[in-house]
Amino acid sequence: DKVSYALGIGIGRQLASMGAESLNIDDFAQAVKDAIAGKLQLGEQEAQELVQNFFAEQEAKAQAAAAEKGKVAKEAGEKFLAENGKKDGIITTKSGLQYQVLREGNGKAPKATDQVECHYEGTLIDGTKFDSSYDRGQTAT
Repeated sequence: DKVSYALGIGIGRQLASMGAESLNIDDFAQAVKDAIAGKLQLGEQEAQELVQNFFAEQEAKAQAAAAEKGKVAKEAGEKFLAENGKKDGIITTKSGLQYQVLREGNGKAPKATDQVECHYEGTLIDGTKFDSSYDRGQTAT
């Protein structure tokens, strides 16, 4: 019935979010039936240890994948900054921030204690925009 299916959706989504896509669904369904009937095929402690080990392995895999993804992104970022810093008009600060002045202003230069308003657009190295004061229609202060 629909209630049973709806409960299954919730449990399935929860398991998927925990990285359990590789589970044998037939065995999982049988375990649900056995638990409801009170006729478990595993002892409580063994079941708990199996689940803990499974999720520890899933966590280790996720951490390794994230570390590799981070390494690749860091290398790509360093390469981009090195190449971008060689372009005409690119200014690199002591902190490594790179920027380009598109249109020089003609007013007084601000002091470190002054507040200024400006527009900006932040993009990733692949060109994906992640922030834009222009899009919001509001300058940053």
